[in-house]
Amino acid sequence: MKLSEKNRRILLDYLNGQIDDYSRQQTESFLSSISAVKPYGEAEIKAYQAMQENVEGSRLLLERLLQLNARELFFDFFCIIDGVGDPEDKDWSGVLLMDKPDDFDEHVEFLHDEF
Repeated sequence: MKLSEKNRRILLDYLNGQIDDYSRQQTESFLSSISAVKPYGEAEIKAYQAMQENVEGSRLLLERLLQLNARELFFDFFCIIDGVGDPEDKDWSGVLLMDKPDDFDEHVEFLHDEF
């Protein structure tokens, strides 16, 4: 059994939406509390001042950076799932992402719980 086109599209659309929402929320949260951040060194002080001079540009840059980072992580994860990338562990035998069968045993250990 493979992952259906319908579920593939739903999953990818969902992940992209979540990445965008998360990036926006985290950026807004960071920028709203930036005055509480105490820069430690000269480089951080200059960066802080530059952010204050262009808050909108800083917001867009931070949001984009978070989006790219999250998408890169998911890209690597999907490469492992697709079998075109491997974790460093030599004992890796591969995994599959497929539609849930009707007779699926609901009493299994889930990755999100362990993560």
